[in-house]
Amino acid sequence: MSLLSVLALCVLSSHAFLAPIPPRGWNSWDAFHFWANETIIRQQAAAMSKTLAQVGYEYLVIDEGWYRPLSCPVCEPDNVVIDSYGRYIPSPDRYPSAAANGFAALCDDLHAVKLKCGIHVIRGVSRRAFDTAAPIL
Repeated sequence: MSLLSVLALCVLSSHAFLAPIPPRGWNSWDAFHFWANETIIRQQAAAMSKTLAQVGYEYLVIDEGWYRPLSCPVCEPDNVVIDSYGRYIPSPDRYPSAAANGFAALCDDLHAVKLKCGIHVIRGVSRRAFDTAAPIL
């Protein structure tokens, strides 16, 4: 088989694995940085479902800061809430509906308007988890 045949085969086979369009969505960090909250997310979801969904936008991502209280959005305060394994819990003053069951209610509402909910997950072990000697799951 010639080199040209191999290259043609690679190009043709790679197209079978490509999405017909790139994933499209909105990320809270791009507009609001640490200041996003539940009201803003719900307003963006309403706008997306009315306007952008018809051109293929389907993802709404809640980015960095969702676990930080509004009183201290850019620091690592002592009042950041973690679970028994040291994982962050959504800040109740920022996302009131998350107090009972995390982001489930908010994401269910996004799914109801045909959007997919994404959450920026922070890598590693938080300082708060380290300080409290939380077990790692």
